[in-house]
Amino acid sequence: MHRVSFANESFRMADEAAIALLDFAALVAQHGEAQQLVLPVVEMNGAAGRRRAVIGPASQIIAEPIDTDVAEPDVADFLGDLQRRSVRYGPARVLPDDEALPDLGPEV
Repeated sequence: MHRVSFANESFRMADEAAIALLDFAALVAQHGEAQQLVLPVVEMNGAAGRRRAVIGPASQIIAEPIDTDVAEPDVADFLGDLQRRSVRYGPARVLPDDEALPDLGPEV
């Protein structure tokens, strides 16, 4: 479990969700964009909860590993959502034949 601090609030998230959030925040920031997310959090009583957040270039998120006896929730849907959103920032598009790269000469 991680304690995540963001926008003057601190909440707990499953390990995988917290790391994926940091990775996604960095990815979005590299592109100068922002996206709204619903974050799966663990409330103080151990119940599953949600927080809405806008993640963008100015996001300052800290995730700290913590010890707790509370079971981590299933975050597969959240991870899948981040994966789907990340596709738009994926590798460069394939160039059509008429936009082929120039010959850069012999390989060294």
